[in-house]
Amino acid sequence: MNPGLASPFRRYKIQVRDRNGIFQPVNVHCQQYNRQVMCDVPMSILTQAPFNLMDGDVIMVQASALLRTGWSDFSKVSSGNSKVIGPPSAITNLKSYGESKSNEVSLIWDAGV
Repeated sequence: MNPGLASPFRRYKIQVRDRNGIFQPVNVHCQQYNRQVMCDVPMSILTQAPFNLMDGDVIMVQASALLRTGWSDFSKVSSGNSKVIGPPSAITNLKSYGESKSNEVSLIWDAGV
């Protein structure tokens, strides 16, 4: 197959292992770039039910592709050394500026590192 041509794969199933070790399906949008497929899984999804992963947990995934002949078996489990990153820390040193006659307020805070 020419690398610039479309893949025979049509759709994908992605599963992520939850906190209890059970693989759960996750709805993601996948895009193909030549012969590679990239699927983005928002970190915010993984920290909620049914996954309930926590900061520092290794993200374990497996994938299946729909071919012209049907669904493939799921791939071997992979982590790719990906870990859950917890939510960012709160904004610090927030200040607001505005006048009572003004129709807007300006907010200033310290940028995160």
